[in-house]
Amino acid sequence: MVALKGYDISHYIQQHRFYLDYWHRVAEEQGLGNSIETKRLEELDYLLTGKIYEEK
Repeated sequence: MVALKGYDISHYIQQHRFYLDYWHRVAEEQGLGNSIETKRLEELDYLLTGKIYEEK
């Protein structure tokens, strides 16, 4: 539906990946690596890209 409105979905995916990388850094510092929020973001990343998240 987003693509039908003329938005570039790749920009959204890129922004999501940036946020996911940021979240992993913060989660590691605060000991939240296995939190529900981390798992939710990783699942969303998998749905958007079809790839399992790997840190850079």
